[in-house]
Amino acid sequence: MTQDINTLEQIPPQSLETEKALLGCIFLDNSVILQVDTTPEMFYKRMHGHIFGAMKKLKSIDLLTVQNYLKEKGIEVSPVFLAELHNSVLTTSHFEAYAKIIREKYIRRTTIGKLSKNISDLYNEKEDTNEVMNSIKNGILDAQTTSRYLVEDNPELIEDWYADYDKPRILLKTGIETIDRVIGGFNSTDLALILADTNVGKTTLLMNMAVKMANAKKNVLFFSLEMSSEQLNNKFIAINSKLNAHDIYTRTTPKDHLHGAVKAFKQLPITIVSRGGITSQDVISEAYNRKLKGKVDIILLDYLQRLSDPSNDGETIRLKNIAMNLKNFALTNGIPIVTPAQVDKASSKGGKIKVENVAWAKALADEADVALYLYEKENKKSMIGGEETELRLKVVKSRHSAKGNDIAINFDKNTLRMTDFDYELRKLTKPFNK
Repeated sequence: MTQDINTLEQIPPQSLETEKALLGCIFLDNSVILQVDTTPEMFYKRMHGHIFGAMKKLKSIDLLTVQNYLKEKGIEVSPVFLAELHNSVLTTSHFEAYAKIIREKYIRRTTIGKLSKNISDLYNEKEDTNEVMNSIKNGILDAQTTSRYLVEDNPELIEDWYADYDKPRILLKTGIETIDRVIGGFNSTDLALILADTNVGKTTLLMNMAVKMANAKKNVLFFSLEMSSEQLNNKFIAINSKLNAHDIYTRTTPKDHLHGAVKAFKQLPITIVSRGGITSQDVISEAYNRKLKGKVDIILLDYLQRLSDPSNDGETIRLKNIAMNLKNFALTNGIPIVTPAQVDKASSKGGKIKVENVAWAKALADEADVALYLYEKENKKSMIGGEETELRLKVVKSRHSAKGNDIAINFDKNTLRMTDFDYELRKLTKPFNK
């Protein structure tokens, strides 16, 4: 019996070729690293773990960046060895299987290590049998549940926090000052929900944020899952130029009057993905590729329930998994995501709502950092002519500011522009012309 145990300890479960294959997949497609729950300590070969750890830290992953990162950490790795990893696979189609094998081998190794003492204790008649059995159960549970995440030592974390303490906090402003006063803006790891009933203006609010952020030189990645690029352009041009949206839609506005508006909008750093049938993983992959090029500061997704992630466990689980995927991406990559979500009519009357009343998925509330409930209050005459609606945003959840605040916003239905309700802050400018 003892000889068998020693043999297992000498040849622990491992698959070096599978470890190489997973690292090769990441070299081929950097977004793979976001889609696996592997951690550096799961690799049997220490150098493989170092390389994977470097990949987790880097914004751009290639042979040179990995080698330079490891060199800065005092770890020497041969360029030839890295090149072999890079060329170890021709496709990334099996990366999930590779990650599963690596994790299973790690669990086996860890279990063997944790249970070695228990086996000796079982031979020792002085040890209490129940205590040994409980220890065995706990050892198996620990092996299955530990190290599914990147672990950083407290001294390193606190040193980084203290070094950055006097630096100004970077919050991504919505561009609507009355909103920014209350929530401060979006943190880099936020998943923010805009809750609203149908036809209130949640998509229009998202588009206003896109325009205002882009005018502030922020790179906006805008996903539309229900409108064509033509429909989006009709609204974006109106919002950015203060022209009448209906006249643009009906082509009543003369084409030569749009020259200045088109020129101005073309200069904004907004990337639009207009396509139905995409999943949260499609969003993540596109965002990660944009991140590698340094071209995304925020993701605006219209809207959450339209994502096509499959599930056999019902709508609640499906949407919770979507929200978890989006939140994990924001947390790992430091890119906030803002997305509207539909609310039940019965739960959204009179400006009273709880974040748990998101349609079809109360579980979404657990994943959101910020939840803003958008509802319509009243109509009045616009200062620039036409009808203007007062919208309200109620802060129903926030990890960073007080909840319960009711934020007033002006909504001009002619131009689709949303502006501050505080008239002293508003700057009335003339529309673009030729």
